[in-house]
Parts: sequence; structure tokens; C-alpha cells
Amino acid sequence: MELELKFHTNFISWNEVALMCYSRDRNAYSRKKCRETLFATNEIKKQLKDMKNYFPEGAVKVMYEWHTTRKFDLGNLIAGEKVIDDVINAVGLWSDDSQITYVSHQRIADNVDYVRVVISNNDDPENIGFKRNQSHDNVKYSIYFRGKNIGTYNSIRGVCNAINAKPAQVQKVLDGVYRTVKGCEVREHG
Repeated sequence: MELELKFHTNFISWNEVALMCYSRDRNAYSRKKCRETLFATNEIKKQLKDMKNYFPEGAVKVMYEWHTTRKFDLGNLIAGEKVIDDVINAVGLWSDDSQITYVSHQRIADNVDYVRVVISNNDDPENIGFKRNQSHDNVKYSIYFRGKNIGTYNSIRGVCNAINAKPAQVQKVLDGVYRTVKGCEVREHG
């Protein structure tokens, strides 16, 4: 069983938590968590018609994709994981977050802020979410300009640096959403 949820918001970051620790307003964190909990609960209710315990027992694996326009690194972004897990507990999609045996996080630079959460009780943690999130040691990315190969790279980051593009733009070309980025075609081959 695999369940996918999307939350279209910026959850609290560790930088914000740190600032709230030194704030004179002692209730700042409580108010922020309360707002985010209410928002996330409503998002889940909109996305799922049947509010039931999808994972009553056994190990649960969770993958978080943090799509962000902000410059925060992954370590700052994952502070929102606690809010998401608490909301999933509260609405009863799993018995308890102590069932989580595997967690993966991925930061994706994007032009829209949202978190994609995939929950699975699949025995193989590599099978959670999209195949492109899995590790591919032999995948290469080639850049073509006017039909001519102008470079081959081991990572999307290398392609981005070569043509001065954002990872989300390159990924959309690879996914077939766009034909080119910065006038170049990008092709994936293994």
C-alpha cells in the first residue's frame, strides 16, 4: 500500500524555531504549530475521501520531497516533518509514528512551495515514490544545442551549472513538460 499526500505551503524551518527560542513571545512556536497543524489537517481531508487507518500495523516507510523556492538547505526544511507526522497521527492514517522505520528527504528547488509525502508499507524502501528518486549510479545527462552534444554530466546539478539553469527547469525537460531549457535539450541515458 502506498499513500501520497501534498501540502502546498512552507512549513516551519529550524531557523524559525531557533529565532522563536530567543523571542520574548513565549507562545510564538505554539501559535505557528497550531496554524500549520490546522492547515495540514484540512489538506489531508481535502485529498482523502476515506479517513481511515491505512497502516494499522507493521513497519512504515516515509519519503518527503521538499519543493521550495527558498534558499534553505535540507536540514532547515525538515523541521516541518514533525508537524506532518503529528497531523497524520491525529487524523489516524497510521496507528502511531513510532511505526516509521525508514525516512528519506529530498530538497527540490522549484518555483512553487509544497511538500510531497509518500507513505508506504512496502518492504523495499527503494520502491517508495517516483523511480527518479532512486539512486542511479550509471545515469548520465547530455546537453544538446542545435542538435549537437555540447557536454555530458553525471548529475542534474552538473547540467544546471553548465547551462546556468535551475534543477526544476532541467527536471521538467527530462519529464517532457518542456522541450528545452536555456535553448538546450537535456537527455538522460544510462
